[in-house]
Formats: sequence, C-alpha cells, structure tokens
Amino acid sequence: MPRRKKSGLSQYSRASKRQRQVRSQETEEEHEARLAARREYYAELVSSETASQREERLATVREQVAGSRASETMNQHEARLTADRERHVVSRESETFTQREDRLSADRSRRAISRSLETDEERSSRLSADRHRHEISRMFESDEQHDLRLSAARSRYYEQQEITANHLEEERSRVQELRQTQSSDTRLIQLEEDRLRHVVLRL
Repeated sequence: MPRRKKSGLSQYSRASKRQRQVRSQETEEEHEARLAARREYYAELVSSETASQREERLATVREQVAGSRASETMNQHEARLTADRERHVVSRESETFTQREDRLSADRSRRAISRSLETDEERSSRLSADRHRHEISRMFESDEQHDLRLSAARSRYYEQQEITANHLEEERSRVQELRQTQSSDTRLIQLEEDRLRHVVLRL
C-alpha cells in the first residue's frame, strides 16, 4: 500500500516547531541581530509599496489582529496587555533622546496617515472599539496596573509638553536669528506688514 503523502499543514507545523527550537537557543546578540535584520527587511519592503499595496497590507493586518483578539480569553487579553506594557517600558527606558523623538514623530505621522484614510464608518468603529477596550481593561486592572496607567498618562502628557516647549523655543530662536540679520529698513517694513495684517484680520 503506497505511503500517504503528508499534508502541507503537518509540514508547516514541524517547520514552525524547529524554528521555535532554534530561536529558544539564540544568544541575546543573535536575538537582537535577527530582530534588527527583520526590521530592516520590512522597512525596505514597505518603502517600495505602492499606495494600493500598502492599503491591502494594512487591511490584511487589521483583519488578522481583529481575528486574533476576538478569540482571546480574558486571561489571554490581560496577559497580552501586560506583556505589551512591559515591552514598551523596557524599550523606552533604553531609548536615546533622538530615538525617542524619532519614535514620537513616526507615531504621529502613522496615526495621521491612517486616520486621514478612514471612512466615517471606520472612524466611528475605531472610536467605539477604543472606548470598549479601555472600559474592559480598566474593569480588570489591579491597583498596581491602575497606578502604572496613570503614571504612563502623566509621562505622555509631560512628553508632549516638553516637545511643544522645545518647538516654541526653536521658533523663538529662529525668529531672533532672523531679526538679527535684518537691516533696520527691512525690520520696519516687516513691522508695518504685520500691523496691516492684524488690521485686516480684525475687519
């Protein structure tokens, strides 16, 4: 009797198991090198996407994430949130100032782009899902998690305040440098233009 051909799913499962075994034996340096290589690979892949390819990829990712989270038990949900928070804390503690600024800038750009492409229905669904997720998360958080959440919120607030203050300081410095390079006549013309603009705005 001929041997039955093994299914692709069985082969995939064995390959996944071997991959997990290999990764479990990685050193810290090998682990970081693999993650860095993967990030670089995906960055190159994403940078070459067309707009339609990007939308298709994001839609697929959203569906996968939604499907995965919809099947979570409450314990799995809490474990994922806890792991996410811990990973973010560790990652941000090791950031340099430049890395932090780059991350915040990239986050803002990514959110702005994603939300600018939302339909009204998608936006409403996102806000509703956010509210629901926050309600569930807060219902089951411990006192320690509650304190951590408030601490993180304060940190985000102060981060934003610092960014705003730095931006205003840079603008003041730029204006000061510009004024120092202006001649007296140019400065008078600029002041007159400002005065006229304010008059027009009040009409």
